[in-house]
Amino acid sequence: MSDLPTTALQGETVTAAFALRYLPEGDEWRAEGIELTLASGGSIMLWNETNWTLKVSDGGWPELPDWAWPPEAWVFEPIDDLGRPGLDEILTASPVHNEVGELYGATLDFPHGTLTVGSGDFISWTLVRKD
Repeated sequence: MSDLPTTALQGETVTAAFALRYLPEGDEWRAEGIELTLASGGSIMLWNETNWTLKVSDGGWPELPDWAWPPEAWVFEPIDDLGRPGLDEILTASPVHNEVGELYGATLDFPHGTLTVGSGDFISWTLVRKD
């Protein structure tokens, strides 16, 4: 899986979301990936490639991805609200491409909000509520 699996994600139910953080960044809170656990089983990892593009792959929750090395330097931290009623069912999933067609972001619409994920030096996300 390299691009956002829009059709596969539509209708999925997110049970929880976690930011994958590289601890040696120190006090600066920066994440390199977001893992969404799914009610249907398994998980999806959205992560930041070294060329600042967004990569999407099957996750291995609760295991770290192979690229998270050394393991003791990484930690999953919960992303509050995602996976709760109104912020669990993915209505639509839309890829965001840059001017040369590379995937660098994603927009996931939920009944009560929109999650926008972007790549760059690190993964960023914004949750805008529709309430």
